[in-house]
Amino acid sequence: MKKWLIKISLCFLVIFSFLILSQKAQAIVYFSENWDSGTPPSAWPCKNLPNGCTSQSFNGWAPKDYGCNETDGKDSGLSTTIYHSPPRSYYQKRAANQYSTCDIWKSLPQPYPTKIHMRFYVYFTNNWQNFDNPPGPTAEFVHLLFTNSTRSGVGFRFNLLDISSTEYLYECYSGTKPQMYLNIEDNSTGGKRGTAPYDCWNFYDHLNEWICVEIMADAENDKYGLWINGDMKVNNVTTTITQTNFAKIIISGFSSYLKNWTGDFYIDDIIVSDSYIGCGPLPQAPQPPANLRIVP
Repeated sequence: MKKWLIKISLCFLVIFSFLILSQKAQAIVYFSENWDSGTPPSAWPCKNLPNGCTSQSFNGWAPKDYGCNETDGKDSGLSTTIYHSPPRSYYQKRAANQYSTCDIWKSLPQPYPTKIHMRFYVYFTNNWQNFDNPPGPTAEFVHLLFTNSTRSGVGFRFNLLDISSTEYLYECYSGTKPQMYLNIEDNSTGGKRGTAPYDCWNFYDHLNEWICVEIMADAENDKYGLWINGDMKVNNVTTTITQTNFAKIIISGFSSYLKNWTGDFYIDDIIVSDSYIGCGPLPQAPQPPANLRIVP
């Protein structure tokens, strides 16, 4: 009798695990990008600057269509020297004494989702030692990622900020060492990064290493979440998201203040989904054991 109960229990455990894993594997993936396949057009993304923007795309990633008479971001493109998954990553470079980079963007499929999880790996080079160094009243403000629009005062975006005041709630400013925190901004009314208790994770302490970042943004319910290297840092807090959906993702690096240092970074293994992703590939739908049966 006991053997029979054990077998029944094991059977239900296998079936339950299969259903849970299947449900997770059925997450909607809006797009993913590891930069490892295909050959980009020779001018992609901004090699033609300052002689005009190229209209060609690569894997659905279009280059910026503004500032086409500038040289900002001309050196951006695929990299085979530093990557999270071989053989390539995307390298974004803002030259010293320039505001702009070569923004690239990709549309999400329609109907545009109202909630997204975006997971990516980012690598900040040693040049970011100049960010907020020395700490003080000189502001550092870099737009890392935009959604929907790069226009000033429009859209929900993710910034790197040194935070030199306590104007906003739950700031992480100490004033004793360089600060480099991920900040959210909605229609230029940003500054809020989370809710107490908040783990103030300083990117400045993690230069020259790959960092797994996952962002959750829910425009329908005005919610925001953040994970760093798989650890939850912001837990579904309420924050205003004015836009009603997410139509595109824009990789930037635009600096709001003119700085005399090069702001370059690498980004790789991007996934945009409707649910939590984690630091790793999305799970594949498991197959039920072919010989699953109950033996009396």
